[in-house]
Amino acid sequence: MIQPIASARVQSVRSTLARKAAEGSFVMPDCLKTARLVLTRPGPQHQSMALNYFTDPDIAQYLGGVRDKDGAWRTLAMLCGAWDLMGFGTYVIEYDGVGIGLVGFWFPDDWPEIELGYSLRPEHRGQGYVTEAGRAVVDTAWRAGIPSLVSYINPANLPSQRVAKRIGARPAQSVTLSGHFALVFRYPRPSALENAA
Repeated sequence: MIQPIASARVQSVRSTLARKAAEGSFVMPDCLKTARLVLTRPGPQHQSMALNYFTDPDIAQYLGGVRDKDGAWRTLAMLCGAWDLMGFGTYVIEYDGVGIGLVGFWFPDDWPEIELGYSLRPEHRGQGYVTEAGRAVVDTAWRAGIPSLVSYINPANLPSQRVAKRIGARPAQSVTLSGHFALVFRYPRPSALENAA
């Protein structure tokens, strides 16, 4: 069930805290490991993965659309640069040393809050990889001091909505971002951290 839209004051506070986090109060480690995966900060070693990833229509449909070779390179450069600008960003999900997807944070200047995004190559879907990676990132983010966390999901992207729920998000409201309507899935702060605050 979609909850009512948060008051303008609550949204303003969330946005202010997110901007402060992007200015250095929230920093993620360059690498995380799970039982099956290595999540690593993107770099030059991921150029061929990015080319194959962002030129694939099945993957790119919810990531801003299909890119050509130059566009794929620019997207990788943008993902790399986000880490230097903010201290957090998107990880490459590696399984057996091969990049199979992306998980992590997206926070362009016009976003109201830090977003958790994720995607996976089609041949690796249905095996719990993105849920495993997402949980690791979310758990680490809360411990690192992220002020709030959401996923903005296209209403037609039902698989992504299911993943958000498995990671722990709850449907919250809707929003228009860059001219596109999205559902907001909010990740609740763990009660142990709430009690410690």
